[in-house]
Amino acid sequence: MRLEMFDPAPIGVILTEGPEHRLAYTNEVYRKTFGDRPLGRTVREAFPDLVQAGYLDILDRVYTTGRAEVLTGAPIDLDFADSPGGGTRYFSFSFSRATTSDGRQGVLGVIVEVTEQVTGAQRIRVLSEERRRALLRYRSLVSAGSQVVWVTGPKGGVTEPSPGWQRVTGQSWEEFRGDGYLDAIHPDDRAGAAEAWQRALAEQAPRT
Repeated sequence: MRLEMFDPAPIGVILTEGPEHRLAYTNEVYRKTFGDRPLGRTVREAFPDLVQAGYLDILDRVYTTGRAEVLTGAPIDLDFADSPGGGTRYFSFSFSRATTSDGRQGVLGVIVEVTEQVTGAQRIRVLSEERRRALLRYRSLVSAGSQVVWVTGPKGGVTEPSPGWQRVTGQSWEEFRGDGYLDAIHPDDRAGAAEAWQRALAEQAPRT
């Protein structure tokens, strides 16, 4: 295996040798991310700042069994060369047994950073959970509260049933939806209520 062919690769590449997993090669992308770790040292010696030391057991399994292993979106905590101060970043790894040009056995690792993808997915999950909880709170308020609560579209028309309104006015959902709520207001007050509601929509501020 000619290691120099990995030098220009746009992803991180690492090669270890022997059952002790001594660092034999790292390419430029790897060094920019993880630092210029000393060659000839075992991985455990070269990465004393790695919090997730259990990942190193994967090298033992790959070297012993010859079966490749893949980790997707795995968190890594250490002092990264390109972001001093450390912190958690996420990477996908592929490890496979390899033979060097002089016949020595080792493990070849290919590493791709996926921090943006993982954290983006986490943010989406958090937002989805927050929206789910907000909806549950709203439904509880509508079902159990004594106040009249309703939901409208951007033009002011009612878009969801309101048991409170329907209970107070006697209107059915079909009568209440859209602008039908105005029919429950006294004719003398209907025009003023509609005008006040439209002003509130235009100003995006509550009106009393």
